[in-house]
Amino acid sequence: MDAADTDTLKEALSRIGPFDHLVLALGSGKGFGPFTSVSVADVRKGFEEKVYPHFATAQAALPLLL
Repeated sequence: MDAADTDTLKEALSRIGPFDHLVLALGSGKGFGPFTSVSVADVRKGFEEKVYPHFATAQAALPLLL
């Protein structure tokens, strides 16, 4: 599933059914690098690619976690 597509998370997870573990491994290398040279735009994009999809997936999974 594409965790960045938050509109489909509940449906995708419901096809799996109840489960007892959730492993989230999302994101890219954006926002990574030496502090002196990484751009704020890259950090913002990295944050958007990692934090929001992790949050939305965990939230959508709550009703199915045992």
